[in-house]
Amino acid sequence: MGQLPSSAFQAYDPSNASSIQPGPFALYSVSVNQIMPTQMNEGFAEVDSKISGWNLVSPSNLQSTLLTDIEPVVIGPDGKLYLLNGHHTYTSLLESNYGASNPLSTSTSSPITRT
Repeated sequence: MGQLPSSAFQAYDPSNASSIQPGPFALYSVSVNQIMPTQMNEGFAEVDSKISGWNLVSPSNLQSTLLTDIEPVVIGPDGKLYLLNGHHTYTSLLESNYGASNPLSTSTSSPITRT
């Protein structure tokens, strides 16, 4: 599967979560601060390496870079999203230069504990 255009995604609205039909075409644009981790600890050697990589991505290439790394989530109670994979990418993006200014992120603190 090649890179999808941003127009393939619709904005996620937790109040409509119960009407979402799961499948390969259930594609949503989600703010990083809307995602909850499913693992509370992770190795940070990889995270630190990925932070360096994010910091090298130009602002004009950020969206196209993010579109190549789509991660699955589970919709929990109250429409909360729980990340199943990509914890290192999620944490490194939050801790990178794009943490607060990232158009897909409004949070700079990760609920994942450094180990």
